Parts: sequence; C-alpha cells; structure tokens
Amino acid sequence: MDIQTTTNIEEVAQFVANAILEKLRSQKRVLFFATGGSSIAVGARIAEIFRDEPEQNIFKNLVVTLTDERYGKIEHQDSNWKQLLDKGFAINNAKLIPVLIGEDLETTVKNFSKNLKIELQNVDYKIGLFGVGKDG
Repeated sequence: MDIQTTTNIEEVAQFVANAILEKLRSQKRVLFFATGGSSIAVGARIAEIFRDEPEQNIFKNLVVTLTDERYGKIEHQDSNWKQLLDKGFAINNAKLIPVLIGEDLETTVKNFSKNLKIELQNVDYKIGLFGVGKDG
C-alpha cells in the first residue's frame, strides 16, 4: 500500500494519475475510486492528465466509481458524481459507474453493491482517492 499525504492538488493528481497510467500501460485492469467534496478538483485534474495520454485506448481497462455519494435524484445539486462531471471529469473509453440510478435507496444500494462486487473481481489493481477537507 502506498499512501500520499499532501494538500497540493497537482501533487496528488500527478501521483494518482501516474499510478493508474503505469498499470494501464502494462495492460492491467484498474478500478479507480474517485471522491467528492474537497477532492473533486483532484479528480478533475486527473481526468485532464488522462486526456493528454497519447494512447487513449488504454483507458478501456479503467473503471471509475465513487468512494462516496449523497443519495438523491440523479444529478441533484449535492451529488458528488454531478459535481465531478460539472468540473470536467470525463475519461474517453473508461467505464464510468455512477452510484445513483434513479431508484429508491434500497434498490440503489443493491445495484451498486452488485456492480462493485463484479468490478472488484474483474480488475488487477484498485486505487482510491480519499480526502479530508480543511473543514473535516
């Protein structure tokens, strides 16, 4: 396990992006857990770094989901997924798995749990971005 501790957005983004790119370039399948809150800017920067990658086809082996989400309607104003997308989080060829699916809480949890179990079994490498903002 490798833990990076810093408040510099660029350092964190480069660290996470490089770790993922290293695995993807060696044809490993990667599951990336993005997060919300104060780390949304980091996730958006990671996506920018990925857009500069010459070989965009490697992202077919990348799956992205969230470490946390605020339940509600799809794209509600407090949704971490919506906030990431609004900041420009987009990765060509990657499989993106939002938590919210427009169903009740119980169905949403069951669906996400099922999808997460499948993805955890199908990847070679898992990496999570976890952040605690200055307010927490």
